[in-house]
Amino acid sequence: MRTRNSWITVLIVASAAMGWVSTAHSAANCVALYDKIRAAGDTVAPQTIKQFHQQAEKLPDCDANFRLALGRRVAVSILTQVDEALKAGSSTATQKPALEESLKYHPMWVALAMLGDIASEDRDHAQATKRYQEALQVIDDPEFTKKPPAKSTIKRIVKKAETTRMLASSYVAAPRTRGKPTGLGALRVRGFKIETVAIPVTFKFGTTEFTREGAAAAADLLVQLNAQGKPNVTLVGHTDPVGSHAANQVLSERRARALADYLRKQGYSGTIKTAGHGETRQFAPDDPKRYSRDELHQMSRRVELVR
Repeated sequence: MRTRNSWITVLIVASAAMGWVSTAHSAANCVALYDKIRAAGDTVAPQTIKQFHQQAEKLPDCDANFRLALGRRVAVSILTQVDEALKAGSSTATQKPALEESLKYHPMWVALAMLGDIASEDRDHAQATKRYQEALQVIDDPEFTKKPPAKSTIKRIVKKAETTRMLASSYVAAPRTRGKPTGLGALRVRGFKIETVAIPVTFKFGTTEFTREGAAAAADLLVQLNAQGKPNVTLVGHTDPVGSHAANQVLSERRARALADYLRKQGYSGTIKTAGHGETRQFAPDDPKRYSRDELHQMSRRVELVR
């Protein structure tokens, strides 16, 4: 394992100038606490920050914005400690309790991405997908992430989420924020457009009949597209390299049409185009060397949504 996690590096740099709590408030009981926090400075011990947060939770006059900002600062302090532990030689996996603790104070995308990495290393692909999608959800919400990471970082998380969702034993649906699809279901995440996303719409061997997991993926796709105003889309079928090129080409086209037919039968009114690429465009996971041949083949059996 690396001695410093790149997710945390991004956070520490972005948070260096955040200071303590910039939220203005007029709550009488919070004035003394706010002054105490400011007097403590930026280098106060993490345990003291937690105590400040506990005090704020007990004061009914401390407004929600103040508590949110203070909770964010507690989470950053915990993640800073995690960063120090990693630099000292600790493995990412041993920091799981601290990462989970940070989420109790504020949902930081960094903690969620790291927990996704831990679950991925443990081959818990469903949990990894859940965490990566939550990271994207938090990044996309300005209330939780004031300054989003670079588009290259968002792209990495999207690819990791795609990879683990393709390998999960059960379908992991896209999360929602106020009814809007987020995670892998989002059109954009803070300026990063998700133009193509791999959907694990799986079929029974050699057929165009959905598996149970494939049916769940198709149903979730319908919900996402309806929530986005029924946009015009293209569905592209892909197969693994097992079998002849000609057979795989035909099968990929038929499976893309099968998904399109399902959407139309469910009342979808947006224009749907279909295509197939057979085995010619194998899925490129986040780190191909980590996966077995069977896993690589599993990821390649997919339908891609192209917007």
